[in-house]
Amino acid sequence: QLRSLGATDAVDESGHAVGACLHGVGALGVGLADGDVVTSIDGRATLDAAAATAAAIGAYASGEATAHATLLRDGRTVRVTVHIPVADAGARGV
Repeated sequence: QLRSLGATDAVDESGHAVGACLHGVGALGVGLADGDVVTSIDGRATLDAAAATAAAIGAYASGEATAHATLLRDGRTVRVTVHIPVADAGARGV
């Protein structure tokens, strides 16, 4: 299921980077929807797909059960709590 996840750089009408547009996350049930544009994770700016991926990996590796994301959804800025899937300590590199 994780293989179908993806993010692409999202830009505004002027061509400025605004975040990472998510694909394949809707079915995970973690609080995100396909097409969401993530602009920050736990206060860390995510102006492109690479930054969003790094922030998501950091949130996952933290061992916390949730992360807080700011995103653009249907033209509005919203804050959501993202539920991080549980993994054993070995999968998190602990």
